[in-house]
Amino acid sequence: MSAPKTKFQKFARYLLISSAAFVALIILIVSLSPEPEKTASAPVTREEKISQIVKKSGGDSISVKLDSIFVDQGGYRADIEYTINDRKIVMLSKAMDIMKEIYADPALNEIQSCMLRPHTVFINSYGQETVSQAAKLVLYRKVAQKVVWANFTYEMYENLLKNEGQLWIHPGMR
Repeated sequence: MSAPKTKFQKFARYLLISSAAFVALIILIVSLSPEPEKTASAPVTREEKISQIVKKSGGDSISVKLDSIFVDQGGYRADIEYTINDRKIVMLSKAMDIMKEIYADPALNEIQSCMLRPHTVFINSYGQETVSQAAKLVLYRKVAQKVVWANFTYEMYENLLKNEGQLWIHPGMR
């Protein structure tokens, strides 16, 4: 390779070499610098975990209470109230998804019974809106463990609650 002949060529060569050295230096510094410490987040409580599951299914104004009614059996009953503005079919489908996730989550294996109480907006014959309980759905872990959730429909879920759990649906739900 021949040496540059003009001042411009010398300057361009110097600029190219110094730029490459600068980039190499930056890469070296970044690769040798310690990774920032990850702050340990506080452990998620059972109530928070359940709230996340309900929120993911579209629930709002979520209230989760764990009753120690099943302590002798090593567990709790989850009493979950939330607001959802959907028709009966969608409400049951989302409730089924919530229960499926709660009973499948290993962090929630102490939940022996799950009671969902979705609330929704009802409009009376005068056009007035009120938020009231739309349903009460109760399913026990021992029953939920028998279900193949991938093959389950909301109609099957409704029948399961009627026969082996508890089901009450507000008469105004369509």
